[in-house]
This record gives sequence, C-alpha cells and structure tokens, in this order.
Amino acid sequence: MDGLFQQKFNAEPPLDPDVIKALIASESGFNPNPPKNRKIALGIAQLTKKTFKILLDPKSETKEFIFKDFRQKDLADPNISIPMAVRWLLRKKETAESKLKRAPNHEELILEYKGLLKSSTKLKDEALEIYRSHYGLLKKK
Repeated sequence: MDGLFQQKFNAEPPLDPDVIKALIASESGFNPNPPKNRKIALGIAQLTKKTFKILLDPKSETKEFIFKDFRQKDLADPNISIPMAVRWLLRKKETAESKLKRAPNHEELILEYKGLLKSSTKLKDEALEIYRSHYGLLKKK
C-alpha cells in the first residue's frame, strides 16, 4: 500500500502491504469481477453491499473518511475497491481491538474483515488456510 493511503487513512501503525495483497488474493484471486458471491459481495476485495453502504454514509462508523458519488458497479474498478477495502480493513482493526481487548495480529484482522473473528465454524478455518497460503507466498520473496 502506498504512503498516500497510509497518510490519508492515518494508519498507525501502518498496515503491512502483504496483508492487503493476501487479503485480496484470498477474496478474489485478484479478479476484479469474481464469479462467487455477486449477490452478497462485489469487486476484487469482495466488499459486501452492506459495507459499501457504510463506506458511503456520512453518518456511519467511517464518517471521518467517506467515499462519495460511487455506485456498486464501481467496485469492479480496483482503483475504487482497493482503497475502500483498505479503509474497511482499518475499521475492522478497530473493531477487532475492541473485541480482543488488544491489538489484533494480521490473521485476526483478516478474520474480522471476513466477519469470522469470533466464529467457531469450519468456514473460519478454511478462510484462514487460504489467507495463510497467500501470505506465506508473499513473505517467501
């Protein structure tokens, strides 16, 4: 993630760019229009329609940085969906900290993004396995 995002979103400490890349890889395989979940999630980072509405609402939990004048179909553009996903990931970092009563590690952060942090389902294990495989490949470089 470039320094501009870090400054704009006031990310402290900054997010590891490999976490963002592994998240996107685990969500869509970097396909900006993945075939799965179109009724629920959209774009390269698989933002849900509910999350998209929150990111556009000036009275929402992300009110300090609102995306304006976008439509759901715009999530097919990685130039739009990736900054939105990064913003949402930073929000999920806050919610994970609240749930855990400490800073989340990168895996806990990804699970919170996916809505699985407190889940005890097989889906949580599967999501984490996919994320770990992508993250591990990035860290081998």
